[in-house]
Amino acid sequence: MGHPPGEARRSWSEGPLPIREQFLPGAGFLAWTPDSAEVEAPQRWRVEVVVDAANTWTRSDVLFDLLEEREAEPGRRQPLSLGELRSVEPGGSLFFVDGELHRSTLRLSRGLLRSFELEVHLPWLDATGGFLDTTIEDYHELINIRDDQRPGVPRDVYTVYLRSPDGRELFLDRAPGAGLGEVVVSLKKTFWQSDPHWILGLEGAVKAPTGEEEDLYGTGSWDFGLRVLAGHRWWRARLDAGLGVTRLGAADRLGLGTQTRLAFFASLEFFLSQRISVVGQTQLFQSPFRESGIPKLEDDVSTYEIGLRGTWTRGAAFLALSENYRSFGNSADAGFHLGWSRTF
Repeated sequence: MGHPPGEARRSWSEGPLPIREQFLPGAGFLAWTPDSAEVEAPQRWRVEVVVDAANTWTRSDVLFDLLEEREAEPGRRQPLSLGELRSVEPGGSLFFVDGELHRSTLRLSRGLLRSFELEVHLPWLDATGGFLDTTIEDYHELINIRDDQRPGVPRDVYTVYLRSPDGRELFLDRAPGAGLGEVVVSLKKTFWQSDPHWILGLEGAVKAPTGEEEDLYGTGSWDFGLRVLAGHRWWRARLDAGLGVTRLGAADRLGLGTQTRLAFFASLEFFLSQRISVVGQTQLFQSPFRESGIPKLEDDVSTYEIGLRGTWTRGAAFLALSENYRSFGNSADAGFHLGWSRTF
Protein backbone atom coordinates (compact mmCIF):
# COMPACT_ATOMS: atom_id res chain seq x y z
CA MET A 1 0.00 0.00 0.00
CA GLY A 2 3.02 2.30 0.00
CA HIS A 3 3.17 4.98 -2.67
CA PRO A 4 6.30 6.17 -4.46
CA PRO A 5 6.93 9.92 -4.15
CA GLY A 6 4.46 11.91 -6.23
CA GLU A 7 2.03 9.01 -6.70
CA ALA A 8 -1.54 9.51 -5.50
CA ARG A 9 -3.16 7.27 -2.93
CA ARG A 10 -5.87 4.73 -3.69
CA SER A 11 -3.53 2.37 -5.55
CA TRP A 12 -5.83 -0.31 -4.16
CA SER A 13 -8.66 1.16 -6.20
CA GLU A 14 -10.97 3.34 -4.11
CA GLY A 15 -12.14 1.48 -1.02
CA PRO A 16 -15.42 2.22 0.86
CA LEU A 17 -18.32 4.07 -0.73
CA PRO A 18 -18.50 7.63 0.73
CA ILE A 19 -22.17 7.42 1.77
CA ARG A 20 -23.18 8.91 5.13
CA GLU A 21 -26.44 8.34 7.02
CA GLN A 22 -29.44 9.86 5.24
CA PHE A 23 -32.23 10.06 7.87
CA LEU A 24 -34.15 13.26 7.11
CA PRO A 25 -34.35 14.84 10.62
CA GLY A 26 -30.71 13.91 11.32
CA ALA A 27 -29.16 15.82 8.42
CA GLY A 28 -27.47 18.39 10.66
CA PHE A 29 -25.45 16.05 12.89
CA LEU A 30 -21.84 15.05 12.37
CA ALA A 31 -21.90 11.55 10.86
CA TRP A 32 -18.87 9.55 9.78
CA THR A 33 -18.59 8.75 6.08
CA PRO A 34 -16.93 5.38 5.34
CA ASP A 35 -13.41 5.96 4.05
CA SER A 36 -10.06 4.30 3.55
CA ALA A 37 -7.11 4.67 5.92
CA GLU A 38 -5.02 5.80 2.94
CA VAL A 39 -4.10 9.44 2.34
CA GLU A 40 -3.30 11.51 -0.72
CA ALA A 41 0.33 11.82 -1.77
CA PRO A 42 2.06 15.02 -0.62
CA GLN A 43 0.97 18.16 -2.50
CA ARG A 44 -1.73 16.25 -4.39
CA TRP A 45 -5.37 17.39 -4.49
CA ARG A 46 -8.37 15.12 -4.73
CA VAL A 47 -11.78 16.49 -5.75
CA GLU A 48 -14.86 14.34 -5.18
CA VAL A 49 -18.53 15.04 -5.78
CA VAL A 50 -21.17 12.75 -4.24
CA VAL A 51 -24.89 13.12 -4.98
CA ASP A 52 -27.42 11.33 -2.74
CA ALA A 53 -31.21 11.03 -3.00
CA ALA A 54 -32.71 9.20 0.00
CA ASN A 55 -36.37 8.56 0.80
CA THR A 56 -37.66 8.41 4.39
CA TRP A 57 -41.12 7.20 5.41
CA THR A 58 -41.53 6.19 9.02
CA ARG A 59 -43.97 6.60 11.89
CA SER A 60 -44.86 5.68 15.44
CA ASP A 61 -46.70 2.38 15.75
CA VAL A 62 -49.74 4.12 17.29
CA LEU A 63 -50.46 5.81 13.93
CA PHE A 64 -51.34 2.43 12.43
CA ASP A 65 -55.11 2.69 12.89
CA LEU A 66 -55.36 6.23 11.52
CA LEU A 67 -53.35 5.41 8.40
CA GLU A 68 -55.09 2.06 7.92
CA GLU A 69 -58.43 3.85 7.87
CA ARG A 70 -57.13 6.38 5.35
CA GLU A 71 -55.68 3.62 3.15
CA ALA A 72 -59.11 1.96 2.99
CA GLU A 73 -60.58 5.21 1.60
CA PRO A 74 -58.54 6.24 -1.47
CA GLY A 75 -60.28 9.63 -1.56
CA ARG A 76 -58.69 10.50 1.81
CA ARG A 77 -55.13 10.41 0.50
CA GLN A 78 -54.42 13.83 1.97
CA PRO A 79 -51.46 15.07 4.04
CA LEU A 80 -51.66 14.47 7.76
CA SER A 81 -52.66 17.68 9.54
CA LEU A 82 -51.28 18.92 12.82
CA GLY A 83 -54.72 18.45 14.35
CA GLU A 84 -54.87 14.79 13.33
CA LEU A 85 -51.39 14.13 14.71
CA ARG A 86 -52.21 15.83 17.99
CA SER A 87 -55.35 13.71 18.33
CA VAL A 88 -53.32 10.49 18.47
CA GLU A 89 -52.04 9.56 21.93
CA PRO A 90 -52.38 13.10 23.36
CA GLY A 91 -49.85 13.59 26.11
CA GLY A 92 -47.58 10.84 24.76
CA SER A 93 -44.61 10.76 22.39
CA LEU A 94 -45.21 10.47 18.65
CA PHE A 95 -43.41 10.92 15.34
CA PHE A 96 -44.11 10.88 11.62
CA VAL A 97 -41.48 11.55 8.91
CA ASP A 98 -42.23 11.56 5.18
CA GLY A 99 -39.92 13.12 2.60
CA GLU A 100 -36.65 12.96 0.75
CA LEU A 101 -33.22 14.40 1.38
CA HIS A 102 -31.13 15.32 -1.64
CA ARG A 103 -27.52 15.91 -0.64
CA SER A 104 -24.72 17.06 -2.96
CA THR A 105 -21.31 17.07 -1.28
CA LEU A 106 -18.07 18.51 -2.57
CA ARG A 107 -15.09 16.87 -0.85
CA LEU A 108 -11.68 18.52 -1.21
CA SER A 109 -8.63 16.55 0.00
CA ARG A 110 -5.00 17.64 0.17
CA GLY A 111 -2.01 15.41 0.95
CA LEU A 112 0.33 16.87 3.57
CA LEU A 113 3.88 15.74 4.34
CA ARG A 114 4.07 11.97 3.69
CA SER A 115 1.31 10.60 5.91
CA PHE A 116 -1.33 13.29 6.51
CA GLU A 117 -4.43 14.38 4.64
CA LEU A 118 -6.61 17.45 5.20
CA GLU A 119 -10.19 17.20 3.92
CA VAL A 120 -13.16 19.58 3.74
CA HIS A 121 -16.78 18.51 3.16
CA LEU A 122 -19.11 21.15 1.67
CA PRO A 123 -22.71 19.80 1.59
CA TRP A 124 -25.66 21.34 -0.24
CA LEU A 125 -29.00 20.01 1.03
CA ASP A 126 -32.53 20.02 -0.35
CA ALA A 127 -35.26 18.39 1.76
CA THR A 128 -38.40 17.89 -0.33
CA GLY A 129 -41.38 15.66 -0.93
CA GLY A 130 -39.18 14.07 -3.57
CA PHE A 131 -39.96 11.75 -6.44
CA LEU A 132 -39.20 8.21 -5.21
CA ASP A 133 -42.50 7.32 -3.51
CA THR A 134 -44.06 5.86 -6.66
CA THR A 135 -40.97 3.77 -7.37
CA ILE A 136 -40.88 2.40 -3.83
CA GLU A 137 -44.60 1.60 -3.73
CA ASP A 138 -44.40 -0.14 -7.13
CA TYR A 139 -41.43 -2.15 -5.91
CA HIS A 140 -43.28 -3.18 -2.75
CA GLU A 141 -46.22 -4.30 -4.88
CA LEU A 142 -43.91 -6.23 -7.22
CA ILE A 143 -42.37 -8.28 -4.42
CA ASN A 144 -45.69 -8.49 -2.54
CA ILE A 145 -44.80 -6.76 0.72
CA ARG A 146 -46.88 -4.26 2.70
CA ASP A 147 -46.38 -0.54 2.22
CA ASP A 148 -46.67 0.14 5.98
CA GLN A 149 -49.66 2.41 5.27
CA ARG A 150 -47.78 4.57 2.74
CA PRO A 151 -51.00 4.85 0.65
CA GLY A 152 -52.64 6.58 3.62
CA VAL A 153 -50.90 9.85 2.69
CA PRO A 154 -50.10 11.49 -0.69
CA ARG A 155 -46.96 10.64 -2.59
CA ASP A 156 -44.07 13.07 -2.74
CA VAL A 157 -45.18 15.25 0.21
CA TYR A 158 -42.87 16.63 2.91
CA THR A 159 -43.98 16.18 6.53
CA VAL A 160 -41.91 16.02 9.73
CA TYR A 161 -43.61 15.73 13.13
CA LEU A 162 -41.85 14.96 16.41
CA ARG A 163 -43.50 15.02 19.84
CA SER A 164 -41.43 14.24 22.92
CA PRO A 165 -42.83 12.86 26.20
CA ASP A 166 -42.69 16.34 27.76
CA GLY A 167 -45.06 17.66 25.05
CA ARG A 168 -42.44 19.49 22.97
CA GLU A 169 -43.49 19.52 19.31
CA LEU A 170 -41.82 20.04 15.94
CA PHE A 171 -44.07 20.20 12.88
CA LEU A 172 -42.90 20.96 9.33
CA ASP A 173 -45.24 20.53 6.36
CA ARG A 174 -43.48 22.69 3.78
CA ALA A 175 -40.20 21.81 2.13
CA PRO A 176 -37.61 24.39 3.25
CA GLY A 177 -35.80 24.66 -0.08
CA ALA A 178 -32.13 24.12 -0.81
CA GLY A 179 -29.38 25.43 1.44
CA LEU A 180 -25.90 24.89 2.81
CA GLY A 181 -25.45 22.06 5.28
CA GLU A 182 -22.91 21.69 8.06
CA VAL A 183 -19.31 22.04 6.85
CA VAL A 184 -16.90 19.35 8.11
CA VAL A 185 -13.10 19.60 8.29
CA SER A 186 -11.02 16.50 9.03
CA LEU A 187 -7.36 15.54 9.39
CA LYS A 188 -6.17 11.98 8.82
CA LYS A 189 -2.88 10.31 9.72
CA THR A 190 -1.93 6.99 8.13
CA PHE A 191 0.40 4.28 9.47
CA TRP A 192 2.10 1.21 8.01
CA GLN A 193 2.30 2.67 4.50
CA SER A 194 5.16 0.33 3.54
CA ASP A 195 3.16 -2.86 4.22
CA PRO A 196 1.67 -4.24 0.95
CA HIS A 197 -1.35 -5.79 2.67
CA TRP A 198 -2.25 -3.76 5.77
CA ILE A 199 -2.79 -0.11 6.62
CA LEU A 200 -4.00 1.76 9.69
CA GLY A 201 -5.24 5.31 10.06
CA LEU A 202 -6.42 7.80 12.69
CA GLU A 203 -8.81 10.63 11.80
CA GLY A 204 -10.22 13.61 13.66
CA ALA A 205 -13.13 15.77 12.45
CA VAL A 206 -14.89 19.01 13.37
CA LYS A 207 -18.35 20.05 12.17
CA ALA A 208 -19.15 23.77 12.10
CA PRO A 209 -22.71 25.16 12.63
CA THR A 210 -23.11 26.48 9.08
CA GLY A 211 -26.49 24.91 8.23
CA GLU A 212 -29.89 26.48 8.89
CA GLU A 213 -31.21 25.08 12.16
CA GLU A 214 -34.85 25.94 11.37
CA ASP A 215 -34.69 23.76 8.24
CA LEU A 216 -32.99 20.86 10.10
CA TYR A 217 -29.91 21.40 7.89
CA GLY A 218 -27.91 22.18 11.02
CA THR A 219 -28.00 21.82 14.80
CA GLY A 220 -26.60 25.21 15.77
CA SER A 221 -23.68 23.53 17.56
CA TRP A 222 -20.14 22.36 16.96
CA ASP A 223 -19.60 18.58 16.77
CA PHE A 224 -16.31 16.70 17.14
CA GLY A 225 -15.22 13.19 16.18
CA LEU A 226 -12.33 10.75 16.31
CA ARG A 227 -12.04 7.35 14.63
CA VAL A 228 -9.64 4.51 13.82
CA LEU A 229 -9.49 3.12 10.26
CA ALA A 230 -7.96 -0.14 9.03
CA GLY A 231 -7.58 -1.85 5.66
CA HIS A 232 -6.40 -5.22 4.35
CA ARG A 233 -5.94 -6.46 0.80
CA TRP A 234 -5.65 -9.98 -0.52
CA TRP A 235 -6.02 -11.61 -3.92
CA ARG A 236 -8.70 -9.58 -5.80
CA ALA A 237 -10.40 -8.02 -2.79
CA ARG A 238 -9.91 -5.47 -0.03
CA LEU A 239 -11.55 -5.12 3.36
CA ASP A 240 -11.87 -1.78 5.16
CA ALA A 241 -13.34 -1.01 8.57
CA GLY A 242 -13.62 1.90 10.96
CA LEU A 243 -14.73 2.57 14.51
CA GLY A 244 -15.46 6.14 15.52
CA VAL A 245 -16.85 8.25 18.33
CA THR A 246 -18.53 11.64 17.98
CA ARG A 247 -19.35 14.27 20.55
CA LEU A 248 -22.50 16.05 19.40
CA GLY A 249 -23.42 19.50 20.60
CA ALA A 250 -26.95 20.39 21.65
CA ALA A 251 -29.67 20.52 18.97
CA ASP A 252 -32.20 22.92 20.47
CA ARG A 253 -34.58 22.73 17.51
CA LEU A 254 -34.92 18.99 18.12
CA GLY A 255 -34.93 19.24 21.91
CA LEU A 256 -31.70 17.26 22.24
CA GLY A 257 -28.76 17.97 24.56
CA THR A 258 -25.09 17.15 24.12
CA GLN A 259 -24.36 13.47 23.61
CA THR A 260 -21.72 10.96 22.61
CA ARG A 261 -22.32 8.23 20.05
CA LEU A 262 -20.40 5.39 18.45
CA ALA A 263 -20.30 4.36 14.77
CA PHE A 264 -18.84 1.36 12.94
CA PHE A 265 -18.55 0.42 9.28
CA ALA A 266 -17.13 -2.51 7.32
CA SER A 267 -16.63 -2.52 3.55
CA LEU A 268 -15.67 -5.29 1.13
CA GLU A 269 -14.54 -4.45 -2.40
CA PHE A 270 -14.10 -7.18 -5.02
CA PHE A 271 -12.29 -6.46 -8.27
CA LEU A 272 -14.07 -7.83 -11.34
CA SER A 273 -11.26 -6.50 -13.53
CA GLN A 274 -8.40 -4.04 -13.27
CA ARG A 275 -10.80 -1.09 -13.53
CA ILE A 276 -14.21 -2.41 -12.38
CA SER A 277 -15.14 -3.42 -8.84
CA VAL A 278 -18.20 -4.22 -6.73
CA VAL A 279 -18.42 -2.74 -3.21
CA GLY A 280 -20.68 -3.91 -0.40
CA GLN A 281 -20.66 -2.34 3.04
CA THR A 282 -22.62 -1.99 6.25
CA GLN A 283 -22.86 0.80 8.81
CA LEU A 284 -23.93 0.41 12.44
CA PHE A 285 -24.26 3.44 14.69
CA GLN A 286 -26.11 4.86 17.64
CA SER A 287 -29.02 7.12 16.78
CA PRO A 288 -28.63 10.83 17.59
CA PHE A 289 -32.27 10.60 18.81
CA ARG A 290 -31.61 7.90 21.39
CA GLU A 291 -32.22 10.38 24.24
CA SER A 292 -35.37 11.83 22.66
CA GLY A 293 -37.73 9.61 24.65
CA ILE A 294 -39.55 8.69 21.40
CA PRO A 295 -39.78 4.92 20.80
CA LYS A 296 -38.18 3.62 17.56
CA LEU A 297 -36.18 6.84 17.12
CA GLU A 298 -34.04 5.74 20.09
CA ASP A 299 -32.95 2.44 18.49
CA ASP A 300 -29.49 1.79 17.06
CA VAL A 301 -29.28 2.18 13.28
CA SER A 302 -28.10 -0.34 10.69
CA THR A 303 -27.81 0.21 6.93
CA TYR A 304 -26.12 -1.40 3.98
CA GLU A 305 -24.90 -0.08 0.65
CA ILE A 306 -23.92 -1.87 -2.53
CA GLY A 307 -22.36 -0.24 -5.57
CA LEU A 308 -20.43 -0.60 -8.80
CA ARG A 309 -17.26 1.43 -9.35
CA GLY A 310 -15.11 2.17 -12.36
CA THR A 311 -11.61 3.64 -12.15
CA TRP A 312 -9.22 5.20 -14.63
CA THR A 313 -5.98 7.14 -14.47
CA ARG A 314 -6.34 9.55 -11.52
CA GLY A 315 -10.14 9.22 -11.48
CA ALA A 316 -13.12 7.09 -10.48
CA ALA A 317 -16.93 7.03 -10.49
CA PHE A 318 -19.52 4.91 -8.70
CA LEU A 319 -23.25 4.15 -8.66
CA ALA A 320 -24.78 2.72 -5.48
CA LEU A 321 -27.99 1.78 -3.68
CA SER A 322 -28.55 2.02 0.08
CA GLU A 323 -31.18 0.33 2.28
CA ASN A 324 -31.92 0.05 5.97
CA TYR A 325 -32.27 -3.26 7.80
CA ARG A 326 -33.45 -4.03 11.33
CA SER A 327 -33.73 -0.29 12.14
CA PHE A 328 -36.72 0.66 9.99
CA GLY A 329 -38.02 3.41 12.28
CA ASN A 330 -35.11 5.85 12.34
CA SER A 331 -33.29 5.60 9.01
CA ALA A 332 -33.92 6.27 5.34
CA ASP A 333 -35.88 3.53 3.53
CA ALA A 334 -33.82 3.65 0.35
CA GLY A 335 -31.27 5.86 -1.34
CA PHE A 336 -29.54 6.24 -4.68
CA HIS A 337 -26.00 7.57 -4.87
CA LEU A 338 -23.62 8.80 -7.58
CA GLY A 339 -20.00 9.78 -7.11
CA TRP A 340 -17.11 11.09 -9.19
CA SER A 341 -13.53 11.84 -8.13
CA ARG A 342 -10.36 13.18 -9.72
CA THR A 343 -6.80 13.53 -8.40
CA PHE A 344 -4.62 16.45 -9.47
